[in-house]
Amino acid sequence: MYIYGNGLTFKNPKKTKRLTINSANLHAVTNIKTMKSIAIVLSMALLLGCNSKKEAVSNAENFDFAEEAMPAQQVGKMMMDEAPIAKPEGVKQMVIRNAYISIEVQNYELSRPKVDSLVSLYKGRIVTENMQNFDSQKTNEFTIRVPAALLDKVQADIVALAKRVDYQRVESTDVTEEYIDLEARLSNQKKVEVTFTNLLRKTKSVEEILKIESKLSEIRAQIESSIGRMKYLKTLSDFSTIYLTLYQKIDYKYEPAKSKPFFERLKKAFTLGWSGVVTFFLVVIGLWPVWLLGAGVWGGIIYYKARKKRLKDELKHKKKDKNKPKNPFDNKVLQ
Repeated sequence: MYIYGNGLTFKNPKKTKRLTINSANLHAVTNIKTMKSIAIVLSMALLLGCNSKKEAVSNAENFDFAEEAMPAQQVGKMMMDEAPIAKPEGVKQMVIRNAYISIEVQNYELSRPKVDSLVSLYKGRIVTENMQNFDSQKTNEFTIRVPAALLDKVQADIVALAKRVDYQRVESTDVTEEYIDLEARLSNQKKVEVTFTNLLRKTKSVEEILKIESKLSEIRAQIESSIGRMKYLKTLSDFSTIYLTLYQKIDYKYEPAKSKPFFERLKKAFTLGWSGVVTFFLVVIGLWPVWLLGAGVWGGIIYYKARKKRLKDELKHKKKDKNKPKNPFDNKVLQ
C-alpha cells in the first residue's frame, strides 16, 4: 500500500524497507532533526493507513456477506427497479375517453336545437336519440360522438345550457399497450404469411398445397382480425363518446274529469240500451241461415219420431189381432 504525504512515497515495511525520497525534497531536508520529524510523521501516517485498510477489508467482507445472504428475487427486483422498462419511442398514446352528463334545462324546446348546433360546430354526430314525453317531464337521451381533442370544449358548452347539473364525469381507458401488442402481432403474422406464400410457390404436391392454403387462410383471418381491432381502437381513441341526458320538469296539476248532469247521463243510458237492443235483433236476423237449417233439422227429428211411433202402434195392433180368439157366431151372422 502506498501512502502519499509531503512529496514522499513510502512502502509497507512488512514487505520492504525501501524508502524513496524525491530529489526536490532532498534539497529541503537540511538536518537530522528534520529527518527525524519526517520519520515520526510517516510512521503515524503508516499506522493510520494500516488501520484504514483493515476497516476497508472488514467493510468489504461484510458487504460480500450481505450480498451472498440477499435472496436472488430481491436482487432481481432491485435491478428491475434501477432499470425501468423504456417505452418504444415514437409511439402515440391512445386513450379512450367517454363523458357522462345529465342536465336539467329551463326550456327543452329552446335547448334541443342548441345541442344540434354544438354537435355540428365541433364536427361531431348524434348516434342515437331517445325522446320521452311524460306529464311531469320531457326527457331526451343522446349518444354523441365528437373528436377526442374537443371533448372538454363540448362538455363545457353543453353544461352552459343547464339550469342544474345532476352529474358530469369522464372515464378514460389507456389502450396504448394493447395497440402496440396488436401491431407486433400483425407484423409477425404478415411475415408468416409471406413465408407460407413463398413456400406455396415452391410446392408441387397437391396434399402439401392444400395444407399450406389451409394455414394461409388461418393466418389471413388472424391478420384481418388484428387490423379490425386496431381500427376499432383507433376510432374510439380519435372520437370520444358523450352520453347526454337532457330533460325539463313540467308543473303538473291533476284535474278530475267533469261529470255531466243526471238527465243527460240518463238520456245517454236509454240511447245506449235501445242501441244494444237494435244491435241484438240485427245480429239475430243476420243469422237466418242458421235458424233455417236448425228448423229443418228439428222438423226432421219430429217427423222421424212421429213415424217411428206410428209404426210401433201398428205393429202392436197386428199382434193383438192375431192373438184374439175367433167368434163362431160371426159366420152365422154373415150367412
